[in-house]
Amino acid sequence: MSGYRGRGGSYGQDARGGNFGGRGGGGGFGRRGGPPMINRDQSVSVTVQTNCFTIKKLPQKDYYLYDMFKPDVGNFGRRQEIFDKLQSNVAPHIFSPRALYDGKALVYSSHRLELPSGDGSSFLIGWSDKPVEGNRGTFRVTLKLTAGEIIRPKNLGVLGKQKAAVNNPEVTTAVNLLNILIRQDSNQKNPHNARAFFSSTGKMSLPGIELWRGFHQSVRLTREHALINIDTTMTTLYKPGLLLDLCMDYMQFRDTRNLMFDERGGPHFYKLERFLKKLQITVQTTKKRRTIYGLVPTAGKYVFSKDGNDLTIEEYLKTNYNIHVRHPNLVGVRLTKPGAEHQVILPLEVCNVVPGQFYRQRLPEHLTPEVVRFATLNPTERLNAITGGASQTIADSPILNYKNSEVITQSGMEIDTDPITIRGQLLALPKVKFRSDDLIPTNGSWNVVNRTLYRAAPLKCWAVVNFVERGGDQLAQTAVQGTMHCAKALGFDVSGPCTVQSGSGQAVEQLLNRTIVEMKGKFPNLETIKPRPLLIVILPQNAAEVRQRVKHWGDFTAGVLTQCIREGKLKRANDQYFNNIALKLNARLKGSNFVVSSPAMTALSNQGCFIIMGADVAHPGPGLCRPSTASLVWSMDPYAAHYHALTEVQHPRLEIIQDLKQMVYEAVLGFGKQNGTPKQIIFFRDGVSEGEFRKVAEQEITDIGVAIDNLWRTMNIKDPKPRLTFIVVGKRHHIAFFPTRDSLANDGKGNCVAGFASDQNYLSHPSTTDFYLQSHAAIQGTSRSGHYTVIHDEIFDFNINKIQELAFSLCHVYAKATRSVSIPAPVYYADLACARSSFHYAPNSAFNLASDAASSVSNGQDFNLDDWKANFKRVNRDMATSMYFL
Repeated sequence: MSGYRGRGGSYGQDARGGNFGGRGGGGGFGRRGGPPMINRDQSVSVTVQTNCFTIKKLPQKDYYLYDMFKPDVGNFGRRQEIFDKLQSNVAPHIFSPRALYDGKALVYSSHRLELPSGDGSSFLIGWSDKPVEGNRGTFRVTLKLTAGEIIRPKNLGVLGKQKAAVNNPEVTTAVNLLNILIRQDSNQKNPHNARAFFSSTGKMSLPGIELWRGFHQSVRLTREHALINIDTTMTTLYKPGLLLDLCMDYMQFRDTRNLMFDERGGPHFYKLERFLKKLQITVQTTKKRRTIYGLVPTAGKYVFSKDGNDLTIEEYLKTNYNIHVRHPNLVGVRLTKPGAEHQVILPLEVCNVVPGQFYRQRLPEHLTPEVVRFATLNPTERLNAITGGASQTIADSPILNYKNSEVITQSGMEIDTDPITIRGQLLALPKVKFRSDDLIPTNGSWNVVNRTLYRAAPLKCWAVVNFVERGGDQLAQTAVQGTMHCAKALGFDVSGPCTVQSGSGQAVEQLLNRTIVEMKGKFPNLETIKPRPLLIVILPQNAAEVRQRVKHWGDFTAGVLTQCIREGKLKRANDQYFNNIALKLNARLKGSNFVVSSPAMTALSNQGCFIIMGADVAHPGPGLCRPSTASLVWSMDPYAAHYHALTEVQHPRLEIIQDLKQMVYEAVLGFGKQNGTPKQIIFFRDGVSEGEFRKVAEQEITDIGVAIDNLWRTMNIKDPKPRLTFIVVGKRHHIAFFPTRDSLANDGKGNCVAGFASDQNYLSHPSTTDFYLQSHAAIQGTSRSGHYTVIHDEIFDFNINKIQELAFSLCHVYAKATRSVSIPAPVYYADLACARSSFHYAPNSAFNLASDAASSVSNGQDFNLDDWKANFKRVNRDMATSMYFL
């Protein structure tokens, strides 16, 4: 399911959107009334359960490794079907016992295969009794014994304790083999991807698709053991059955005549075509599996030539297959690529959807609440599912089936069925400082009621712009009164708005420009006023295009701050909602909502001026030929509370930040002009998969060093160069923590209290310094921790406690929330900056990432980064020093 962040089955939501005094947690087995009151001015040692299981005995067999060569088949499941047919039908005498295939290019066998041509042979595989080379659906597969040594998984126990050995191919290959062993049985029985399988048990139906729950399984090598990590997860699949029924269900049509599209074009045609593209079907005429490449109108009336005669699809099916097409005027599917010499067109009613196909597109926004409800499991439900408790809403856990797995038993591997318990720390709580008082958060939460912000900005030069036509005047008054009341209570110096303007979403820029003209009547120096003018913009409930135009105008054209408010939220608004708005406004107006005081922050300050940086790369969805977006944010004050940002585009799927040297150069230069020469840089990097750690980090650490060298040389700086600590922060892992009922770590609802950090023992990677930090309280579901890997450290001497305390402190400075968040604020800010990439393109441009036109620019054409960069606009200079990305 593309575009939906956090594919784990239980969503531990944090407070990115801001909450005031709300209750965290969402589980059900903790003590009533919450955790006991304990002193958190120092760290407290605790124990918790995890969702990891010890491999008590590694496989005792040796394995031979083969490379598998074949024509490129993009579909993961299809590749496995081809290899299964090779073992079951083409050469079963060779593959006894059966070999294991990783779904890519490697085959593992517990015996040396007696291949016809020695250690390398080719096989012709097809879906007919006598496959013919070159025919559709026929593949030539070649197996070749690799030149490497025999794989001995039982040696992993020794290798795991040798740091230098962990990154070698022998270890990687052996761990890959263990993953195949534990997934083999469940994958043969269920739809699956590379790391998880899914079951229809407890599925939920949505238009055209179904939500299924399942289990993630992976082997993790640690300093002491090999572990199996099992977690609940979910996915989306196309509904199987008649293709016509699927189309009706997805489009929510009741009458089949609604599928009569007279010609290509129109929103319904393109919506359905995007939904069906790359979907695999079987056809009643041949039963062969085919792929949908597009749609055509009135498929039954489509005319083609056969043996010199013109025929319609309707006539052809009736004459050759005795199939009477009941709906010849409905849209049909094209089963050949664009430009093919002979197009294959079929009506919907003769096609069936192949079961078990994953839906990989971005889900419509209005379905998000349904998906979150389905995905959310409280800690009791989640741990029960993982450990094999009975459930009507999810399949049996794989932990119950390992002992019955033939491949696991034959390998000699033994797995403990009880989850491991680890030690950790409840970190000392930082103080959150306001103008007149300090407070200690309660389970990661605090309240701003009756408090004055640390540094409240003046709210003088502002206006309200309303795009809601019905009832908009009343909504505008609500916005004015609510904003002024809560801003004053929080310490703003507030004046009334310069003007309140209303208009249509058909003329967005004209209304915004007219508002600025009105504001100039009160502020003739509007172009140079600091902080920048602010517009509160009221939008209809579904107005993504209007918001796109507002943000592009404000951030890139006019250099004016904009705060958008949806109609539905405003109708239900209370003081809590307007307090949230006030926090965003203050941060954008260069104020400080609150700052954090902790020993970690003090120690860092005592060592000299420091910058906190956060960086992220966001990639386009599957199948989209669009650029990736890279963002860098950096602190600009001694409290690491105020940040600036830079955003660039780069080649799709490129993990390394391509322009990092120039971005760091600009960041440190800007910081130095305001604060003096930095002595320390703490760099938090988001979005790097574990397999990419070394390659990405080494390149980016080098780029940061080059940027500093260039800046020091160009500016002739005599001060020492800053020391660097580089930390990768992972969010999309599957490690979860479950405190026991009477543990000090229990928040009363089954989650760990905010501030739990794992010790370096069972879960630590053999070759790196890493830890897990659960810094927030879940609002619902099971809390998700951040995974921190310290790649390079010149500041803390790899003292994990100091790094944990700093990271925990930075989780409390997220400007628009009165709760600690799940990862440090600069990492979130980099993610927010990436998410705004569509605003950098003109709304009417074909390069606008939010538009349908962007797809047509990319489809069938070579990717040209220069074109995208030429149309990617930098933030207006007047906006660059504000936290516009909130």
